[in-house]
Amino acid sequence: MSILTSLESQITGAVEKLSESVVSIDSVRVTRDFAYGVVPIEGKGSGLIIDSKGYVITNNHVIDGAAKVQIHLKDGRSFVGEVVGSDPSTDIAVIHVEAENLPAATLGDSEQLKVGQLALAIGNTLGLQGGPTVSLGVVSALGRPLPGADFIFEGLIQTDTAINPGNSGGPLADISGNVIGMNTAMIPYAQGVGFAIPVNSGGPLADISGNVIGMNTAMIPYAQGVGFAIPVNTIKWVMQQIREKGRVVRPWLGIYGTTLNEALARRYDLPADSGVLVVEVDARGPAYRSGLRVGDVIIGIGSQTINQMKDVLSALSKHAISEEVDLRFIRTGTKRVTRLLLQETPMQTIQRR
Repeated sequence: MSILTSLESQITGAVEKLSESVVSIDSVRVTRDFAYGVVPIEGKGSGLIIDSKGYVITNNHVIDGAAKVQIHLKDGRSFVGEVVGSDPSTDIAVIHVEAENLPAATLGDSEQLKVGQLALAIGNTLGLQGGPTVSLGVVSALGRPLPGADFIFEGLIQTDTAINPGNSGGPLADISGNVIGMNTAMIPYAQGVGFAIPVNSGGPLADISGNVIGMNTAMIPYAQGVGFAIPVNTIKWVMQQIREKGRVVRPWLGIYGTTLNEALARRYDLPADSGVLVVEVDARGPAYRSGLRVGDVIIGIGSQTINQMKDVLSALSKHAISEEVDLRFIRTGTKRVTRLLLQETPMQTIQRR
């Protein structure tokens, strides 16, 4: 058996295994129109069975504000879904249906992912009939923030796997069929179809052995090619919180930040080459009240050193609401410490198209 034939067999096996757990979700929102009064608006998305006892996960924006949620299984069965809880901050929702012995997906470990590994996106693209749609790509990057997001998306999986309307809430999986993330967003005008000329200068085009075979030179401007998925380890944590408490309870700093690296520090002449650069401070939050401002670089929270944005989330998860913690930061080249009182993340309304 050739390498390609073996790979093809592995991929088709993974798709067969996982597609049984992928569901289609129909939602109905009710809005008011001055001309027609109350008007129902239908939406479609995807979801994933994660427990044989009827628990399904999807994106919060798939079911946000829905008066009715309908879950459709691949075998043709349909159920009315009850939203157990949702977390707008991570765009994750948990739904329950009255059913037993459902085909639950196998959840992987997103901490073990590597850039360049193959990835499968499965979902109900455009709400088309006939079962889930599958696309194949690679893990393009790890730990990405979502540009322009109005929630705390950091640490996302970036992929060139096609994520089309209707795919939201469906799984991103490895080629063994293990779920590694949840498809959540596609940058609509990201460029994804390109051409290359034979070597020499410019960004490289390489074969799978790492040998440079060309230089990237042209791009079809409106091809879609940059998608994002929520890491499965984030999903596990949020899912557990929702099932136990009905919501996610987390301490809140009230900042928007980005991971600082050496290149960014040089470019903007910043006083540190690691940590989290504060790009926005919410005036309602404890960070603002404790004196943190835009341009500061956070380097420590409590006993934890902060090197990147996910360290902030990790550090906060170790502390409780109303607990006081020391926050270490750099401002204009000087290390400083402020003490802040953590508060619960305020409820948010996330609006997505």
